[in-house]
Amino acid sequence: MRREFTLSYLTTAPLEAGDVLLLAEKVGYCAIGVRLAPLLPGGHFSPLSENPVLLRQTLARMKDTGVKVFDVDGVRLDQAFRRGSFDRQLGVAAELGAKVVTVIGDDPDEERTVDSFAELCDAAAVYDLAVTLEFMPYSVTSNFNSALHIVRHAQRPNARILLDLLHANRSHMSCEDIAATPPGCLSHAQLCDAPAEIPTIREELIHTARYARLLPGTGGINVRGMTEALPDNLPLSIEIPNTEQVALLGTEEWARRCLLATQQALET
Repeated sequence: MRREFTLSYLTTAPLEAGDVLLLAEKVGYCAIGVRLAPLLPGGHFSPLSENPVLLRQTLARMKDTGVKVFDVDGVRLDQAFRRGSFDRQLGVAAELGAKVVTVIGDDPDEERTVDSFAELCDAAAVYDLAVTLEFMPYSVTSNFNSALHIVRHAQRPNARILLDLLHANRSHMSCEDIAATPPGCLSHAQLCDAPAEIPTIREELIHTARYARLLPGTGGINVRGMTEALPDNLPLSIEIPNTEQVALLGTEEWARRCLLATQQALET
């Protein structure tokens, strides 16, 4: 029996959440991810917390398709983050039935990062949401150990870490390192492939992550080995944004190929 996968927000961005639900049902994903606030000024997001009509339409489409929302994002913990700034979106995440809120740690003040993360965990706990910290080699929270340090110091029962295979690979995390992660610390994993050569320039790391990921089995990441090192039954999400391929194939066909390639890469 094949595993079920979540269709990550970036794979089909900027497609609106309701349309992604239809696509996910058609292609064969069990759930989707939704961005509820922009991570960068002017960045795309789904304004479900600002548009009650759009929220009702999205909830109705979830019911019609049977596709769930697994995770939401849109939080950057940097110097500009303010307590309560994501509270409205947390309420919407709960209405959508989401399980996880993904955040990025990008504040050079580590103590403030821990405080901000802990405060967000407290706010999310009201809705029974986990808060997961995503490490990226081009952010302040650049690797698994730095993310684990923040999670441990926050001391919140709903605090987790997101493991993206791209960022794990780019931060030189091995299969053995993944297998040694503390029990219960991971929320889910995001799967993709990428060229074997790791860029040394920050802008190139960002470009690959946002616009040029590869299908599993076509790059240099040991997708199968790293995935098998993860805890059993950990939720898996497919995050493979590639603007060139989407322009060539269309969003639906790209999402279909992402799922098929991932399934093939993980088959025994």
